[in-house]
Amino acid sequence: MRGIVFMMALLLVGQIGVSAQPYLLVQTVPLEARSVALGKEVIIFLDDRGVGIYNGSITYLTYEENSRLIQSNEVFIQAGNSLKEFSKGLKEIAKCDKCTFYPYSRDLIAVYEDGFLKIIKNGSEVLRIKFPVRELSWSEDGSSLSILGYNKVALLDLSGIKWAKEIRTHLLDVEVEKDLVHVYMKGCNVYTFDERGILKWMEDLCGCCALGKLYSDSGHLYVLTSNMKLSILNSSTGKVIQEIPVKGYDVVAREGIILVRTGDGAVHVLADWSRAEVKGVSGGLLIKWSLPYWVKGRLRAIVDGESKEVEVGRITFIRTKGLGEHLVILKDSLGQNVSISVRTYPLVVNLGMDGEIEVDGEGNFSIEYEGRLLPLRGTVKVDTGFGPYYTVKIYNYGILVGEYSSANLKFFLIVAALIFLSMVFCYRLFRPKKV
Repeated sequence: MRGIVFMMALLLVGQIGVSAQPYLLVQTVPLEARSVALGKEVIIFLDDRGVGIYNGSITYLTYEENSRLIQSNEVFIQAGNSLKEFSKGLKEIAKCDKCTFYPYSRDLIAVYEDGFLKIIKNGSEVLRIKFPVRELSWSEDGSSLSILGYNKVALLDLSGIKWAKEIRTHLLDVEVEKDLVHVYMKGCNVYTFDERGILKWMEDLCGCCALGKLYSDSGHLYVLTSNMKLSILNSSTGKVIQEIPVKGYDVVAREGIILVRTGDGAVHVLADWSRAEVKGVSGGLLIKWSLPYWVKGRLRAIVDGESKEVEVGRITFIRTKGLGEHLVILKDSLGQNVSISVRTYPLVVNLGMDGEIEVDGEGNFSIEYEGRLLPLRGTVKVDTGFGPYYTVKIYNYGILVGEYSSANLKFFLIVAALIFLSMVFCYRLFRPKKV
């Protein structure tokens, strides 16, 4: 029901704003990943062959046994006693025997060792506390972090523990957004505590006992129930914004992209549709979607009752039947869809008898004449030949939108000249002779 209400709210919107959602599944990358992270321009993953990156193709960087991939402000990898930062390669930034690293950045790192949690900032220890650590999460700005013990959760800043709370149930994961701590518990319950440790909201997502993961980004909380779905919540209120029927075991997000790792290691790529733009132009509609260059997925668009393929992350032009309002439905492979209404505009083409062509409309036009494709900016003039008329094809964003013909002035001038010469010849041939 939530999904129906949400999709109805999107109806009749020509250009969706940047308020986020819905997310649509745009690509599934066939990896065999054990864990996955999202860099600024690539997917980073671990599999049996080592550390790999995907940016349209797969490249392996190194193989190190028992590696651990860490998604934070940047992407890090712990291999044995070494912590490495991923940039264009892997660079070691810290070493510690029998430690577990929880970095926020190369200059701000939490280290868990022998029951103690240490915070290292710019190479100096700024905090040391005794606390059991099973999971740890940094806030987006690095000002706070939350710790999940076996039945205990705490909020810290760089000066110490702000609050700690014992929760007598099985705790699965924790995420923090500055002073909001989200705890995922057995039974698919999410509890969120404020900066004083007071319960702000709770959400029972499905009453199940499946394993799950949390991830927070830019005011949204992503709750993955391994064998059921991905739920997207407003992190301040707990309101469910969208539920996506995708199954997986890891979830990470960054700048309008969500990655969900499936049980067989493939990676679903979901993209925030609010970052797309659909607008009407002359003869059709234009779909733009600002996505990383490596995203190479496709959606189906239903326009005027006909199904078209849309290549996401690229500019797609779809020719429409007639002008005015058109209902556009975009679907992903999960059956999710977005419906929007778009108005298309007329195309005015003026063909001069002398071969001068002018096109007035909205778009990026080119013309085809006698097999040659010419860009059209303002006016263009073609050689009309000697036939009684000439014909050109008009393209918008490379798609044919019309074929137009005009009488050829050159032909009529030639005909008129021939008629005149014929009349002169006949006059001279048949004029009366002087006696």
